[in-house]
Amino acid sequence: MKIIHRYIIKEITGPLLLGFFIFTFIFLMDKMTELADMIINKGVGLVNILKLLAYILPAYIAITIPMGILLAVLIAFGRLNSDNEIIAMKTNGLSIKNIIFPVIIFSLVLSLIMVLFNNSILPKSNLAFKTLSYDILKERASIAIKDKLFIDEFENYIFYIEEKDDKTDKLKNITIYYMGNAKE
Repeated sequence: MKIIHRYIIKEITGPLLLGFFIFTFIFLMDKMTELADMIINKGVGLVNILKLLAYILPAYIAITIPMGILLAVLIAFGRLNSDNEIIAMKTNGLSIKNIIFPVIIFSLVLSLIMVLFNNSILPKSNLAFKTLSYDILKERASIAIKDKLFIDEFENYIFYIEEKDDKTDKLKNITIYYMGNAKE
């Protein structure tokens, strides 16, 4: 590998890591409010919340790696262009193909890693997330129930809960509507 290729890869690596961590942090912040609500208001244990967080992380990694590589390439080549390094490389006889060659190889290797990741780790973590979420909902069924909301998940029945106490799981003023047999 030429020195210039190592230099270009080095220029891409820093922004890639930065972009990956920033994008992952942004996506996790959205989920953290929901998980914090489950701890504070619903009484779900911290261990289960940390497991849910670990299981959802691969789904975000599958999204943030491509976003990070895009950001890294834009930042790296923008900086190389602003410092006139691309012009210097062209002046010394490097073509655009030679300049972008390490980026293409780096991106292809990263793409292959992501294909393996998406085919092996991601489905297992998604299944584990859904299984644990279901187990938590089964253990504390009142998490899915919200007050002042119509629940029509059951065939021929609609439930309306006026008030719900999250700490004691008590429901008050429950109204059940029977819609009759749907086949009639």
